[in-house]
Amino acid sequence: YINHTCILPYQPSLAFQRKMFKNIVFDLGGVVLGRDFNRFDEIVGDHFSFFRQDKFPDYWHDFDRGTRTKQEVAEALAADANVSIEEANNLIDKVLELLSEVPETCDLVRRLKEAGCRCYILSNMPKEYWAEIEKFPVAKYFDGAAWSTTAKLLMADALPTAEEQRTAAAKKAAAAKQPPQPQKKYAP
Repeated sequence: YINHTCILPYQPSLAFQRKMFKNIVFDLGGVVLGRDFNRFDEIVGDHFSFFRQDKFPDYWHDFDRGTRTKQEVAEALAADANVSIEEANNLIDKVLELLSEVPETCDLVRRLKEAGCRCYILSNMPKEYWAEIEKFPVAKYFDGAAWSTTAKLLMADALPTAEEQRTAAAKKAAAAKQPPQPQKKYAP
């Protein structure tokens, strides 16, 4: 997983990059496509304020995961935002209007393709949005995509939880504090 802020910041030649990377995987939201927060309030008001935060509601994660339909999400959003289900459906559709290409990343994707790399998307994205995403000019540079709704799994689902990370760190620290075990000697 490489995003636009961490790929070889010293910008070596693409020939050098081609020798290192044959397949490049990009996240879509916030990397290849960004949300235009200057138009956010104009387009969806404060109904989607969670887009500005780190934590999305469970129903939106389920939408990205493909375990809730657009209609079920509209019902949940309608209840949360105190709007009609029809208005909630319209708001969900308007989210696409917030997306625009991130020029630096799109240029990088184009240059990587010209250098012979294969570029892919790995993204949490509801299937209802795929056709619209393919209309962006940068889409022609991608060799394929893995969408969360196909796998029924968010990218974050594959990461260890905070509790799992703490447990692993505690085990590692405990192991580091133990004196080294003597090596067993075997007879020749």
